Amino acid sequence: MDNYQAITLSSVISKLFEMVLLNICVEVLDTDALQFGFKDKTGCADAIFTLNMLANIRFRSTTD
Repeated sequence: MDNYQAITLSSVISKLFEMVLLNICVEVLDTDALQFGFKDKTGCADAIFTLNMLANIRFRSTTD
């Protein structure tokens, strides 16, 4: 009895509410093309690649 932990439903209800709210608002929500975090099919590797390419372009143009 000392090891009893109650089951809470509040996290399940809040996740369900978030999913419904996201489905309603998905057409209005828009992110910038340069945002890499918290988006499908993008991540840290994409951000590093973009930064590397921009740095190469910038330093190449200053040496010419």
